Amino acid sequence: MKVTTYVGKGKNAYLIKRIKMKKQILILFATLTIVLVAQNKKPALILENKFVRFEFEKGSYGLSAMIDKTTNINHIANKGKQHLLFQITMRNGLQEEKINNIYIQKPFYKFYMFPVKAEINKQPDGTQIAIIEWNNFEFWKEKNVMGIKVTVELPKNSGIAKWRISIDNRSNIWGLWTVRFPDFTEFITEGEYDLAIPLHNGGKLYKKTITEQPLSYPSQRWASQFFALSKGKSSIYYAALDGSGRRKRGAIIPGKEFYITQYPENMALPGSDYKDYFPQAFGVYQGNWIDAAKRYRKWAVKQRWTENGKKSHRKDMPDIIKNVALWFQVGKNFDTDDIDNAAVEFTINEIETDLLNAEKRLNVPIGVHWYKWHKIPYDTYYPHFLPGVDGFKEAVKNLTDKGILIMPYINGLIADYDNPDAEKFIPYCVKDITGAPTLHRYGKTSGRLVAMCPTQTFWHNQIAGLVDTLTGEYGVNGIYIDQISASTPKLCFDKTHGHPLGGGAYWVEGYQKFLEKMKKIASPRGAILVSESTAEPYMNKLDGFLTWHEPEENDIPMLQMVYSDYTNYVGGRVSNIPPISDKAFIMAEARFFIWGFQNGWMNPWFMKPKHEKKADYFKKIGKYRVAARKFVTYGELMDLIKPINKIPTVTDIWVNHNRKVKKATIPSVLGAIWKAEDGSLGILLVNVDDNEREIEYIVDINKYETNIKPDTRFVIKKITPEKIVIIGKSNNTKIKRNDKIKPQEILVLEITRE
Repeated sequence: MKVTTYVGKGKNAYLIKRIKMKKQILILFATLTIVLVAQNKKPALILENKFVRFEFEKGSYGLSAMIDKTTNINHIANKGKQHLLFQITMRNGLQEEKINNIYIQKPFYKFYMFPVKAEINKQPDGTQIAIIEWNNFEFWKEKNVMGIKVTVELPKNSGIAKWRISIDNRSNIWGLWTVRFPDFTEFITEGEYDLAIPLHNGGKLYKKTITEQPLSYPSQRWASQFFALSKGKSSIYYAALDGSGRRKRGAIIPGKEFYITQYPENMALPGSDYKDYFPQAFGVYQGNWIDAAKRYRKWAVKQRWTENGKKSHRKDMPDIIKNVALWFQVGKNFDTDDIDNAAVEFTINEIETDLLNAEKRLNVPIGVHWYKWHKIPYDTYYPHFLPGVDGFKEAVKNLTDKGILIMPYINGLIADYDNPDAEKFIPYCVKDITGAPTLHRYGKTSGRLVAMCPTQTFWHNQIAGLVDTLTGEYGVNGIYIDQISASTPKLCFDKTHGHPLGGGAYWVEGYQKFLEKMKKIASPRGAILVSESTAEPYMNKLDGFLTWHEPEENDIPMLQMVYSDYTNYVGGRVSNIPPISDKAFIMAEARFFIWGFQNGWMNPWFMKPKHEKKADYFKKIGKYRVAARKFVTYGELMDLIKPINKIPTVTDIWVNHNRKVKKATIPSVLGAIWKAEDGSLGILLVNVDDNEREIEYIVDINKYETNIKPDTRFVIKKITPEKIVIIGKSNNTKIKRNDKIKPQEILVLEITRE
């Protein structure tokens, strides 16, 4: 028998006894809490195959683990916190409430959600489908207000699942405003992953990423709706498999969260739903960003925006843009610090003389993007561009007679709120939820500009008339329609426009009809259509995208890995801020060339005295683009060459899009592998250094071709602007080469079957 002695008498002994009892109760409570927490950390639902394991935690059913079973790397942290899976914003007018898989945030308290159903269904082909449903909950005194269903479909032979959400809103008060799905918290470890995103010119690779990266589709900020994250040999793949091009915004925040925000149709209207519009691919794979791009390509080339086929088969794409080797930009000097459009203007005669001299010196097909050809000030009085300045029409004729592509600037998104006839445009412009026009300004000299709704026939007809006059009366053979592919779709709430309010597929669909009308005018006259920056859903109605951003060290050709043989990437630009060296110019232009860009889109400043080395290299690129057209114009960019030997780097100064001067360090020898439509492989190598360099590499033909017979013999040819010569033969499908490349040399090799 255990005897306990208390020190003290009477009341003191009683107090001491009470304190010890409380301690025992607290210890018991803490023990139970630890047990409950440990039990709660065990997943409630597990979806797995031999490649991946998805764990959904108890209670919230948030994604608490995504384990790559090949490497045993878990890409979702589990720090004891409850994890998100989705977040829904509800609106009643301008009043907002939130719902997520953890709890419903009500006035004054939190109501925790529990799914009605959570199970794994196994299919005969080995596919497993996780189904999680929430139904039976109250919201603002409305019972059974909503049904939420999440499914995750994991095939037998892949670590990448298809994620879907549908929301049946039965509220008489509240409408859906936004749906965040997926919404994964504690996502990836900060500073341990390389992030590749397709945007701007082609893509960016953020190594050991620590910074939040916003996503905005479709626009220059997220041109194709996929990305890849890699930690060593383990990678994460995401793609929205949405062929309608609906607006999406999101963010990748290392160490915290990844989410995609989707916009329901008829936002904020009581009872508005979110239907299961498209799946989202998310999971793990073994590979790099190139593998991710090629995975996305398999899906992308089956969508509407590639319905016209590859460039070689597109009857609606005039040959003139396929043949262009080099580009100039005139009228507005983007190549100096001209933020407020204050640069000295050039006369029509000066521009015409510079272009004729450049065409004669380069002796390759050139294109010209012409700004400020109109009498109205830049960014004012749109869309009233006509008439052109005196002498413009005559200059166009003189230049097009030489075979030069002349592409003047117009705008396909905005009209000026201060136009004398603005009242004609306002009914057809984008309205916010209060019914007000959305206004924009671009710099100090800009007008007050309103975004026009692309679903409106009135707007289509305004721009169609302009395209008709320019390609007919003025004789231009190209039209640049600004902002269409650069800008994220707006949310329009004008009930008279005939489209769903806020979200929906109407924005891209509206521009499809808009551009089709322009195509029917321009294409029969041999005139091309190009828009600003890169956004995939407009590809079938455009002949190219303007890739105008200055180069940066972390650029990658991610878009070109998907679409090089389907569209044209117009421009590979460097600015003369600060005065750029010959080496920096060559570094940038060489890399643009091997990645398949149509180089240039600068004012002809580098064709002037003291820039002879730049001009000579620019000409060399033009000549090689013509010689290697079967690859860089009509071929598919397959891979980047990975040297076996150590390649020295070169460093110089570039200025980026934000006019920030940065050091850029890249390998002195760069290479890319292309595949032509006839099956031949093209090896493009450039040496951007002032010294001769040597590169050792292996071309594994099995990686790019199938059905190769054991006795197949390969021929290796060297292509130059002057001739094609055989330089070797091989019986091996793994061809090892050791090439010495002279300073600033371009080397193009072709590998064909004998």
